Amino acid sequence: MNAIKEKKFECILFISYLAYVITFSFYHEPWRDEAQAWLIAKCDSLYEILFVTPHYEGHPSLWYLILFPFAKLGMNYEVSLKFVNIAISSIAVLLILFRFDIPKIVKFLIVTNRSVLCQISLVCRPYCLVLLAFVILALNFPERREKPIPFFISIMFLCMTHMICLMLAGIISFIYMLETIKDKTFKKKLKLFILLFLYAVIILLQIFPASDQQFANDPEINRFGTQKIYLFFNFINYALTSLHIENIIAILVAYFLINISLCKLFKENGKYYIFPLLGFSLFYTLIYIQYHLSSIVVSLVIFNLLISKYEVNTQKTGLYIVIMIMAVWYLCVDIYMGRYEKLYDYGAGRAIASYIKENNLEDKVIFVDYYPDGCTDCYSLNPYFNENNIIDNLNMDNRNKGYMIWRDTALDIKKIHEIGSPDVFITEDIENLKTVFNFDNIDEYTKEKEIETIRGEVYYIYVKE
Repeated sequence: MNAIKEKKFECILFISYLAYVITFSFYHEPWRDEAQAWLIAKCDSLYEILFVTPHYEGHPSLWYLILFPFAKLGMNYEVSLKFVNIAISSIAVLLILFRFDIPKIVKFLIVTNRSVLCQISLVCRPYCLVLLAFVILALNFPERREKPIPFFISIMFLCMTHMICLMLAGIISFIYMLETIKDKTFKKKLKLFILLFLYAVIILLQIFPASDQQFANDPEINRFGTQKIYLFFNFINYALTSLHIENIIAILVAYFLINISLCKLFKENGKYYIFPLLGFSLFYTLIYIQYHLSSIVVSLVIFNLLISKYEVNTQKTGLYIVIMIMAVWYLCVDIYMGRYEKLYDYGAGRAIASYIKENNLEDKVIFVDYYPDGCTDCYSLNPYFNENNIIDNLNMDNRNKGYMIWRDTALDIKKIHEIGSPDVFITEDIENLKTVFNFDNIDEYTKEKEIETIRGEVYYIYVKE
């Protein structure tokens, strides 16, 4: 009882976090990336998940392996997917609240952070694993010199969570290696470093792009241009645009001020923040850009907040006022964005699947007009059916796979037309069906439903008369 009283704040905060996440999870419609992982777990064999699919997906197998038993047992798609994601993220939040001796206001700011509440806890992707891995790494950080094995195991876990985390783990390991050289313990830990290196190489080989991977030789993915330089500051830009601050100068100033402040806060451990951040930023700028990757940076910041030493009494400084303003702002953003989660479809799959079922169209021939710049969120409807009902050009060669196979194959119009005239089209633009897929009987179809997602994507359902 005394322990509960001592941790009263943490208990209330955790219950509030759990209530928020569970409540809004009912309104959250899984989108294409969430459905993709589930369908891989459902459609692929264990061998394919370990040795084939990662070459096309570019991610280690851990997330698919966790979903594997739930998908193979035929459990409810949304319930089991959300249960797994919330369970993992909740473990991370529990550890943050109850295992770290950091100021309560810091715990509050971590747990109410929009990335933690939404992109990590609500959106069911491996970012929940990324946060948990960084939290476990922080737990083992203080005794990394005296007890290196738990620290090395934590780094290995981080490697398995995400492609980018493999790179961050390498940077963190290199910094740690320099520390061991400085304190003359490197030779004692040499075997562990060699083992970690070999382990990382194995994962790198697992996710190394196949020769026919769709984006492996795409010049647009590797292009260095003004847009990507701008997106170098994306995770700051994302926050500022919510305040309608889109000026590049404002973003640059905010970026440097925030990171200078964080480095000052992290003090002697600042190198565990700034160098992984630089590595992430270079990768993000030169190779691959997606807004949701900012969740990895948030987890990196949380890791550094957890390992920092707090010597300043914030209640006696102006910093306390700033922190309280941030806390109130966080709550306002959480409530406002929660409203968006309730009012708008995050993914189109649930609404499209509901329409198909309500109108008894499951047994009809359904065609999704996916092509490189086209309708991809329609894949998020496949997990709602026992069979892979949806036909498209990416799974035409293997109808047993209900997910997007990122294989660099030419659009085979003839093969698509062999299926006959589809009963249902799902598309973002009916003109695509005429110009790209050469269907000449479009006038026979009637637009029955229009679905708009929270990202502004609009999908149309056309049914043959």
